[in-house]
Amino acid sequence: MQNINLIGKAKNTKLEDSINEVLNNEIYYAAALSALSNICKNENYEDTATSLEEMAMDKIRSAGRYALLNGMVSDDIVKSLYKLLEHEKNSLDLVNSLANKSKELGLKDIENVINEEFIAEKNYVNDLKELISKHDKKLSKYLLQRSRSDYQY
Repeated sequence: MQNINLIGKAKNTKLEDSINEVLNNEIYYAAALSALSNICKNENYEDTATSLEEMAMDKIRSAGRYALLNGMVSDDIVKSLYKLLEHEKNSLDLVNSLANKSKELGLKDIENVINEEFIAEKNYVNDLKELISKHDKKLSKYLLQRSRSDYQY
């Protein structure tokens, strides 16, 4: 599975919309497989849970290849990481808002799950900042300064 020279090959072609549809299907099925895996873990069906999780990861890898074809990332790694960082920051705000809404509605179990995901989102933001810092020395100082103060909810 070589991905070199595939970046954006389908962008602005008659295939782009269809590839986006397949990409969205892959993402949906990955999420559904992962959710089923969680159910199986709760029911002590560890082998099935593991198989479903592996299938979900295969779907994510497949979605990644479709994302390459449609140019969702570029070969400029730092630029792509920075774009992902901005999306993660936006996601962090949305997840925080969702946690607050769950709390207002008194949905404690849902709030707990969303708060766990919020922590994961914060970690993703910090991981992306570290990767950018590693690959782009000019941004390093700026990102490390911001990482200390960002998202203190």
